[in-house]
Amino acid sequence: HLRFTNCRVPVENMLHKENEGLDVLLYGLDGERTFTASQYVGLARSAFEIAYRYAHKREQFGKTLYKMEGINFKLAEMFMDIEL
Repeated sequence: HLRFTNCRVPVENMLHKENEGLDVLLYGLDGERTFTASQYVGLARSAFEIAYRYAHKREQFGKTLYKMEGINFKLAEMFMDIEL
């Protein structure tokens, strides 16, 4: 926490009107939130693709994991969570 008391700032050095700094900060955070959300969607897609490829490759009890109903449902749920 940083606080300036009785600190004068010349008008030409002010970034915005006095007492409106929080509004400016919150406006800037909107773009940051969008950027961060897009990163997480990309990570989720990558995790899904890894799981999808693994389920097609890994065999258990004589068949691939992808052909097992429980695994297939879980992959479908992952896909829907990402895309919707």
